[in-house]
Amino acid sequence: EESITIDVSGLTLEAADGASPTVSPPESNGRTDTITVSANGVTVQGLDVEATGGSTPRGIVLNADDTSALNNNVSHADSVPDKSRTGPLIAVAGGDNVTIKANTATDGPIAYVGGNNNQVDFTNNTVEGELVDEGFFALGGTDPVFTFTGNDFSAADTGQDADVKFDLSSVTVDGATDASAIVDTTRSDNNGVGVVEVDGDQFTDSETLFIQEGDDINTAID
Repeated sequence: EESITIDVSGLTLEAADGASPTVSPPESNGRTDTITVSANGVTVQGLDVEATGGSTPRGIVLNADDTSALNNNVSHADSVPDKSRTGPLIAVAGGDNVTIKANTATDGPIAYVGGNNNQVDFTNNTVEGELVDEGFFALGGTDPVFTFTGNDFSAADTGQDADVKFDLSSVTVDGATDASAIVDTTRSDNNGVGVVEVDGDQFTDSETLFIQEGDDINTAID
C-alpha cells in the first residue's frame, strides 16, 4: 500500500503482461492522491487504482504537460467510510495536451480542476455506479479546450441535478463555445447524458412548450 508521485519526465507506469496490480495508498487523515503526475510526458496505463483515506481522496491526478491516463480502472476503496467526502477519481489539475482515455471510474467522477488555456482530451471513458457528484465536472482554470467524445455515463447514478457540468465562464467543448452548442455536442457525442450544466445554467434533455390562442406553433417550435 503506497501513494505514488511521478516526477520523472517521459516515464510510463503500466501493468506488466499478465499482471493486475492494484495501487492503493494507506489511510490518512489528510487528503491522499493515489497517483500524482508532476512531470511532463508521463503515461499511467492499465492499472487498478483505489482512492482511499482522508477527506476528498483522489485516484489519478495529472498536473503536467503531455500526460495521459489510459485504460485504468479507478474506484474508491472499501475502507472509505463516507463517499460524500470523496474527490474525483481521475482529475486534471493542470498541464497542456493531456489525455484521459478509455478509463473506467466506479462510484466517482472524472474532473478538470485547473489549468490555463490547456487542451485536454476526455474520450471513451466509462463512469458508473453510485456518485455523490456529477459524472464529469470542470471547474477552476481559465479557457480550457476540451475534446469530449465517446464517454459513457449510462450506468452512473449521479448525486447532483446535472450529469455533466462545465462550471466555467469560458470553455470550448468540441469546437463549441456558447452554452446551447456545448449542450448539444455533449449530448450527441456521449452516451447517457441528460442534464448538462454550463456556467451555472442547467439544460434538461426535454422541454415543455407553452402555447396560447393565436400562437404560430411551427414558429414557436423552431
